[in-house]
Amino acid sequence: MTKKLKTLSFVLAGAVTLCLCMGVNAFATDDNYSFAFMIKPYHANSRVESSGARYRETTDPKNMWKVGLRKSGEGAGTITNFWLEVYDETNVSGDISAKQGTKNYYKAAYETASQKNVYLTAENNGYDSIRYNVSGVWDEETGKYQG
Repeated sequence: MTKKLKTLSFVLAGAVTLCLCMGVNAFATDDNYSFAFMIKPYHANSRVESSGARYRETTDPKNMWKVGLRKSGEGAGTITNFWLEVYDETNVSGDISAKQGTKNYYKAAYETASQKNVYLTAENNGYDSIRYNVSGVWDEETGKYQG
């Protein structure tokens, strides 16, 4: 009976440890959240307002955010600049110049992005009168760390 109890205790402890590890990782996964919005002319900031914010839970600015520009109304292989900002349009990350295609781009955020609702924001990389639609994927915190 004692041997069965010890074995059961080890199995139970292992299961609890596995569940705890899975729970921690669930908060720091590299997800693909879809976005689609119009890029305004002359470097005007563009972002999805309705339900566009995501909560960046991490306190570590090295926990990178990402963007993948899948489609651009400018055409194949063109570039759009993306960054994170909070509701009042304060930038909380540097920008990523994403080239239209299948690649995801990663970047660390600023400390001011910690535990905040952040928006994916973008602008045309050229200063002109062109308006165009973009779509792709992004994630406010990926669980991948800079450095």
